[in-house]
Amino acid sequence: MKKSVIFMWSCGMFLLILCLVAKVSSQETKTSSNDPKEVCANNLKLIGQALMLYCEDNGGYFPPPTRWPALLFPKYLKEYSALSCPSADKETPTHTLMLANGKRFSGHYGMNSELNDPVSVSKGWITMPNIKTMKNKEIIPAIMDIKGPHILFAPWTVCNDDGTKPTSMSPRHDNGCNMLWTDGHVSWLSWEKYIQLGSQRNGWEWLTNWK
Repeated sequence: MKKSVIFMWSCGMFLLILCLVAKVSSQETKTSSNDPKEVCANNLKLIGQALMLYCEDNGGYFPPPTRWPALLFPKYLKEYSALSCPSADKETPTHTLMLANGKRFSGHYGMNSELNDPVSVSKGWITMPNIKTMKNKEIIPAIMDIKGPHILFAPWTVCNDDGTKPTSMSPRHDNGCNMLWTDGHVSWLSWEKYIQLGSQRNGWEWLTNWK
């Protein structure tokens, strides 16, 4: 009888521990999935996948920076909500989409203007980048958290002349921003690192290294 009671008590404790572990795990997953910084990073990953599909269908070339959201959604990007950063609900949007149901949707990301800039190409400043041939894609910025109403950013004008205040980046996440790079990976940049990259002469290393 005593052994039976001990066995039942042990089983009960084991089940209780399993329930507690499952509850904690569920709470951690929920917290993680609701973290604005993580949601934003996942948004940019989805945008990156859509961007790659667009490039594949267009000879390797990127969409015009002033029209990229409308060209990605809904053909390549199925979820329009991925265009909006959850931490930017009170900021001026970078763009507005007209949805099929007639409603408008505002987004909060901007694209590197040099990924498709016919003017700079015509003046011989750059060559038109092509995803199939460009080098060092892991260090070339594609799309990031930026301040509206602009829908694009130029890498060499990311800071004021004194190199102390970003003019494009919106520090929404832990005083920094999420960046989608042209190789498809997403990473977080601190305000300080963003200033360093933007103010150095070859900080972004995009002018000479994508050829």
